[in-house]
Amino acid sequence: GFVAKGLLDAGLEVVLVEPGPTGAINAKKRGVPYVICATSHTAQFKPRFIPSIGVFDVVEHIEDDIGFLKHLWELLVPGGMLYLTVPAYQFLWSQEDVEGGHFRRYTLSNLKKKMRHSGFDISYSSYIFSYLPILIFFLRTLPYKLKLTKSSTSDSIKQDHSSPKGIGSKILNLFHNWELKKIRARKRIPLGGSCIIAAKKAD
Repeated sequence: GFVAKGLLDAGLEVVLVEPGPTGAINAKKRGVPYVICATSHTAQFKPRFIPSIGVFDVVEHIEDDIGFLKHLWELLVPGGMLYLTVPAYQFLWSQEDVEGGHFRRYTLSNLKKKMRHSGFDISYSSYIFSYLPILIFFLRTLPYKLKLTKSSTSDSIKQDHSSPKGIGSKILNLFHNWELKKIRARKRIPLGGSCIIAAKKAD
């Protein structure tokens, strides 16, 4: 519910589809009013019903990613929008991808190809989190390739998903603000730890 709450706070109307009961409960605790504990398949949405869909760090968990994208295309109204993010670059594969249940990481080019194949027109695409690739490579990928990684504990997972404090937070905010200006101007960031795409359902 973290992203859903952020969208709500930005003034958007949101219905969260969360397959896990724990995640659904956490979303309600965060203050997300409309939570459906189901998948996009089991929720039984009508075809051509939803005006816009956001899937943020979801598609990499789906083995048949093209089939899933076509399923989302069916759910959208004509001209509806799909917004998504996925982790970038297969060469950054690490233990975190294994434990996270990922099937793959993406480049913008192969992701856009799959989206066009699924019936979408790309409105905007970019990499984001430009500071992450070098950090992921040295802190995660290289230890994984050298077989130096250990299975994550609940404490290490919590630490990975917590925000830095002090000077680290200020540096990250500078990067984030620079990237937001780029995105608002519809300019592309050349590299990053994730891909972001906005796409329109083609008529």
